[in-house]
Amino acid sequence: MTAADPPDLNNVPNVLDYFATQEPEIAQFAQLLLTDGGNVLAAWGPVQMAVWHLDVQRGDWIVRFHSERGFVEWVTVARAASPSPQWDDFRPIGLSIFIWARANGVPFRLDEPDDIDHDLVAHGRDALDWLSEGHDESFEQVYQAWIGYRHARGGRDGDAVRSLQAHVLATMEAAAGDSSD
Repeated sequence: MTAADPPDLNNVPNVLDYFATQEPEIAQFAQLLLTDGGNVLAAWGPVQMAVWHLDVQRGDWIVRFHSERGFVEWVTVARAASPSPQWDDFRPIGLSIFIWARANGVPFRLDEPDDIDHDLVAHGRDALDWLSEGHDESFEQVYQAWIGYRHARGGRDGDAVRSLQAHVLATMEAAAGDSSD
């Protein structure tokens, strides 16, 4: 299958069934996007090493569901663009839910920078719609703080990690605060 080929829509139920057995919330979120009329851009699996994949477009954003070797990855998003976004254009949707929640006064627990994998079914669609309203810059600022943390934390433990986490949380909160303007 090439990027120009239409997706195999007959495979969508198989992909959703797989995700439902591994991460029911992710499958439920994918189904909500499809029920809302999301456009399926890719749907395939299983392929070697238990790889399953689904891309759904909602508004200006592509939502990616992916699993390899039986491990379901975080749901990620990228702005729909031409040519198609590359793998490193995708950001964890949890970051968009976090920043949307802060901008809208919705509670969102954030105890440490990687504590972003929750509230997907309840708020994922709202966060995507909010991003489509033009909040890319704040989202990217939060992402840059988060990815910087992911790169910097290696080899640190104890107080060094806690200090880094506190700094990054403050940076993420500041970027999210800027988004409510």
